[in-house]
Amino acid sequence: MLKELKLISIIVLIILIFKFLFNIFKNKESNEVKIDMAKKKQDNFRRTLEDMANILNYNNIPFHLHSGTALGAIREKRFIPNDSDIDIAMFNKDKVKNLENLILKNNNYTLVHKLPYNSKEEDIMEFSFKHIVTKIKIDIFFIVEENDKYKIFSYNGLCDNKPNKRCEFVNSKYKLNDILFYGKNYKVPEIKFLEEQYGEDWLIPKNFNYDQGLDSGYKNMVRENFDIYRINDKPCNQLTKRCDYPYTSDKKTTSYSCCKNHLIELLSYLVETFNKHKVTYFLDYGTLLGCMRNNSFIPWDTDIDISIITEDLDSIMDIIKENNKGYNLIKEASNLYRLNYSKINLLHVDISIRKKNKKDIYYDKYINWGIHENDLFPLTEKIFEDIVVNVPKESKKYLEKGYGKNCITEPKTKIGNDSYVEKF
Repeated sequence: MLKELKLISIIVLIILIFKFLFNIFKNKESNEVKIDMAKKKQDNFRRTLEDMANILNYNNIPFHLHSGTALGAIREKRFIPNDSDIDIAMFNKDKVKNLENLILKNNNYTLVHKLPYNSKEEDIMEFSFKHIVTKIKIDIFFIVEENDKYKIFSYNGLCDNKPNKRCEFVNSKYKLNDILFYGKNYKVPEIKFLEEQYGEDWLIPKNFNYDQGLDSGYKNMVRENFDIYRINDKPCNQLTKRCDYPYTSDKKTTSYSCCKNHLIELLSYLVETFNKHKVTYFLDYGTLLGCMRNNSFIPWDTDIDISIITEDLDSIMDIIKENNKGYNLIKEASNLYRLNYSKINLLHVDISIRKKNKKDIYYDKYINWGIHENDLFPLTEKIFEDIVVNVPKESKKYLEKGYGKNCITEPKTKIGNDSYVEKF
């Protein structure tokens, strides 16, 4: 009996040692994967920046690193790990004609947007390009000198309520210094730029996204008349109820950053799932409108609209229903499903099922607002909150059919009833 107990003890000990060694190996392997992914991201960012720098330098166009890219290069000698794009800037006086064509003819980039929309070339204040290989976005801001200050503008749905529908960031005039960054020479602003934009504690890393930066992260943003933002002091999660939205005519409160981030999470999951299972999808309705305006949400939008075309509806819905992320799928109608953030938090994505009629028009619950096959296909890619998504080929034509002429470039307020105000 004693021998048997000793044998069992030895076996248990061997098993424990094996588990201990296995966990060490597993953690090491996991860490190595994370390191490889981080290195790959840095390499992709580096290539995106270098390819743009080669184009600008070849054409003798001066530029410098700006915002988060400058912060990472100076503070960490790398791109900030949680950054999703690259920022560079050039002085408006250095702007050259046909800059867009100079960049595109190199065949390394596609144009994401130029802002303000429908502007003359000399009035453009921001370009955004996406690298064809790395898929990394790089923004080019033009700096205006005004009243002995430097000023740049950011165009985003959150800033629709400000004068000229843009956010303004103001800095003292600064000098440019040389920096060696990933083996290449670049120009960066002097330290006082970082102090003015990120605070005197700029050396301490802080993890905030663009919307949170608009609330408090960016110290150099002009804040008068800025009433619309998605920041609130009561973040929701899957265990809490959906946030309340007290819509009023002055639109002081809009969808909160927690809700927006959860919606992006839901959209990212659906896009990944649809792509994996080869389901045809596209952004629709208000989400498509926000995407076409500024690659983001309409500020007071509180859900996401997406449409799909599939011959195997039950299979894809079963896959979504069986997700392991806590999302809750419900069937609202024969042609409408809703993916809630959880059973408790009813923040959601509406999934409309599009079917083609005899006139080659794809329709869903809105029978009078369909889209013709020739206007829908081939689908094109756009960026929505840093997610590559599909949109209809003739999105502008389709949106104007439902929201009115110039709905993308000239937002107007339409009062639907006494309980809410919705901007179309």
